[in-house]
Amino acid sequence: INATDVSHVNPAVKKMSRFIKPHFVMLARLGPLSLLFYFCWFAHAQSAQTFMGQYILIELPGAERTLSLAEVKVYSGQKNIAPQGKSAQASTFGDANAAKAIDGNPSGDFFGHSVTSTATQPNPWWELDLGSEEPITKIIIHNRVDCCGDRINPARVLILDKMKRVLWEGGIRTTATQYEFNPAQSSKSGASISPNLLRNSTF
Repeated sequence: INATDVSHVNPAVKKMSRFIKPHFVMLARLGPLSLLFYFCWFAHAQSAQTFMGQYILIELPGAERTLSLAEVKVYSGQKNIAPQGKSAQASTFGDANAAKAIDGNPSGDFFGHSVTSTATQPNPWWELDLGSEEPITKIIIHNRVDCCGDRINPARVLILDKMKRVLWEGGIRTTATQYEFNPAQSSKSGASISPNLLRNSTF
């Protein structure tokens, strides 16, 4: 699966570090094995962080773009919670409405009537509202496969909180049938892909 994603550090990790800081001196006194255990535990806890998001936003920057999605799956733990949400998109081509991306059919054949499509326009987007902030552990995006798979490249994928503030941002820079993002495993403080997303694009 070809996808690149980056994100902002979850505030929960900062809170956790403040909690364990008072115990660091005690661990140091107990010797190197205790310190090793501490750092391994902290690394595991950081990798296991989740993002409490309400909105998933997929957007295609550019003057004349068309966004088509076969399926978007949003996992909270092992459960795909995308079907419980409400979807919307910038515009709709024919009957290819936004809800087709959460109908449970990832086939990717536009003529099977299970693929979304906006009109060709500047900066098209697709958005999922989960109804409330939920822990998000994984996002899988299924691309259209009968043709036009390159239309999605490049794209931004964002997790937003209930106030629509960006919690995490990922990017699509390749053409593939499926993209998988694991936000908790790609934390980089202050990182953003946005400024260079269109560099070397061919659309």
